[in-house]
Amino acid sequence: MLYQKILIIYNPTAGWRRRRKLNGFVNLLRSGGCSVSVLETTARGDAEQFAMNCAEMKIDCVVAAGGDGTINEIMNGLACHDINKQIPLAILPLGTANVFAFEIGLNLNIKKCADVVQSGCLKKIHLGTVNNRLFIQMAGVGFDAQIVSDVPPTLKRRFGKLAYVWKTLVGFFRYRLPTYTVSIDGIIHGAASVVVANGHFYGGKFVCAPQASVFENDLKVCIFKSQGGWNAFRYALGLVRGRLPYYPDIEVISGKHLEIDGDVNQPAQADGDIVANLPLSIEAGSATVNVMVPA
Repeated sequence: MLYQKILIIYNPTAGWRRRRKLNGFVNLLRSGGCSVSVLETTARGDAEQFAMNCAEMKIDCVVAAGGDGTINEIMNGLACHDINKQIPLAILPLGTANVFAFEIGLNLNIKKCADVVQSGCLKKIHLGTVNNRLFIQMAGVGFDAQIVSDVPPTLKRRFGKLAYVWKTLVGFFRYRLPTYTVSIDGIIHGAASVVVANGHFYGGKFVCAPQASVFENDLKVCIFKSQGGWNAFRYALGLVRGRLPYYPDIEVISGKHLEIDGDVNQPAQADGDIVANLPLSIEAGSATVNVMVPA
């Protein structure tokens, strides 16, 4: 399907190399006969606001040009009104991890991304909510949320993934995190950390919950049972080696409604950004968005 009027919502904090990718992507769409406009964000929340206005602008297709945080904002904006939910969303991955791009099988090459906009398939993505905030891939409390909380935006822009690697290494020795009480569809569990997976991939092409899929209407809850820096290191190593789901002190449980409680000062992350503090209420399948995927 050829979309005549395309809006690209672009997060410019990515730097000049990614702007060059954006320009090449725009030229490919225009050479294919599309009318393309670009809106640049200047602050957190801009992408969501731009997406909320898409129906009024009579846009045929929205492109998220940025990372997973930008995609999260745009999906929140599209899903807030029934008329916006019908507008297809395409992705130009320009972020640090690009987890959602991997989730839908998107090639990072700009020509391939442009081909998806012009001739891809439309699929319905199921979103979860954490304290009324929609998320795409995952939400978490514990070690990973603390890492996200401790990486300032300036460090992330300058060093990308290395910023998270550095904070993770520091965290093995520094963090002393509490335990959490997790209710999954009414059944209580204890946890040292929790990752709620709506999608298959985590932090890039790493796998935390093999059965999770954004195309299905449920969540996979990863319960990390062992505390301490050594166990956090062991979990991180298992994630990198692809062995994490097979550890005996990790349990993956399907669920649709979760309550997570603990220290009220503890942060929670969703799609790589801090979105709330405890306590949390998390729901599966709270909204859907139509996304362009490779044919």
